[in-house]
Order: sequence, then C-alpha cells, then structure tokens
Amino acid sequence: MKIKVWYYTNRGLKRENNEDSLSIDGEVFSEISFEETKYREIDKNIASFMVADGMGGHNRGEIASSRVLKFLSSQKLSSKEEIIEAIYEAKKSLNSLVKKDNSLFGLGTTICGVSINGDKTYIFNSGDSRIYYYNSPFLEQISYDHSLVQKLVESGAIKVEEMRFHYQKNILTSAIVGDETDRFPEVYVKELKSKNSIFILCSDGVWESMSIEAFEESFKKRKPYKKIIKNVFEYGANDNLSFIILKVEI
Repeated sequence: MKIKVWYYTNRGLKRENNEDSLSIDGEVFSEISFEETKYREIDKNIASFMVADGMGGHNRGEIASSRVLKFLSSQKLSSKEEIIEAIYEAKKSLNSLVKKDNSLFGLGTTICGVSINGDKTYIFNSGDSRIYYYNSPFLEQISYDHSLVQKLVESGAIKVEEMRFHYQKNILTSAIVGDETDRFPEVYVKELKSKNSIFILCSDGVWESMSIEAFEESFKKRKPYKKIIKNVFEYGANDNLSFIILKVEI
C-alpha cells in the first residue's frame, strides 16, 4: 500500500501563535507555521494521520493539541474500541496536567484522524475538525461535527451552508478537555474498507473559509493544496489553518 501525503499548518493572519498540531504517521508537528506544503510518501499497510485544533488561549491550546497527538500517535488505533479508549486516555492525560498546574484548567483540543490498518480504514473525530472523502467531482464530509450549529442543522433551524457564518459556530458540544472531570468526550468513529481513496483532514480554520463548492473546485486543480491555501488567505486567514491530504493507493 502506498500513501501519498500533503500536509500544511500555519497560524494564519490574525492569531499570534498556532494552536493546531498535525500527526503524520507518528511524527507530530506543533507550534510551527509552514512556509509551504510538505509532501511525503509512505509505503506501509498500517499508518495514522491526525489534525488537532487546540483550545484554551495563549500557551494552552498548543499544549493540548500537541500532548493529545503525541499520546494518540503512540497507541494502537486498529479498531473502534481502541480508538475510543485511546481518546479517553488522552483526556485523562490532560486532566493530569491540570492537577499539576491549575492555571491550565480548561485547555483542550478537537481531533480528527484517519487510521489505516490493512484492509480496514477508520475515520474518527471529536469536535469540529473535519474529514472529507473526495470522489471526483464531489467532496463529502464523512466526520461528524460535535457543535451547536450541527445540532441547529439537525433540528432544521439553519441550513448546512449557514454553519460557516453563524454567530454560535465556535460552540462545541464535545472535545478533549482537561477539566479534572470524568466526562469523556463524544467520539465519532466509522469503519471503511481500505481502497484507492482520497481523504482530506482539516481544522475549522480551513473549512469555514470556503464554500463546499469552492473546496471541491480546489481538487480540479493540479495542485489542490495551493488552491486551498489561497482560498483561506483570501478569506482573511482569521484562524489557524491545518490540513492533510491523503491519497491511498492499493
């Protein structure tokens, strides 16, 4: 199995620091802004890729996203049960940080990931970092947003396209948070059959910056990652932005 990976993370134009982190087959990138998209080819049957969007303000969000990804990258993520258990343990890890330093209370992160394990692929998330599946010419969201605006869409109060602009778009209903409680995050996990596929993982700083039509249009270009970055910065790059594009070839 060959996996082609394009990945990028940047603080954007309005934030002082980058609270997003990436995990590329076990290597974690945090507190960094790439000048350009990086590329890697991985020739193996077991690998995982994750995006985490930290929360908690200056010097907190990046601690949460980095710590959670470093922990998850060391775990087996080869079944639904293992993924959920690993995320629960990651939450406990943030709790232990807070116990040592109460000023960190409330630090947290969203998470989305793709774990490839031979003939099975698992996609998972908690929060509103997203995973899309590209089946030319369409881009389909296959993760589930744990957010208030998602609940509003499900109730019929707003339309899907209004989620990007709604004044309550940043209110999450679940994430991995260090708050010294036993309230474990909601985790969405879906098992897929491994096949030739293109997945896109991204933080909300990416998907909120363009319509689904503009996102799809990016993949009609020879270098879609350049168009994605261009779209986000033309929109204002108001948030940190991170994405991973995976092309799985079997």
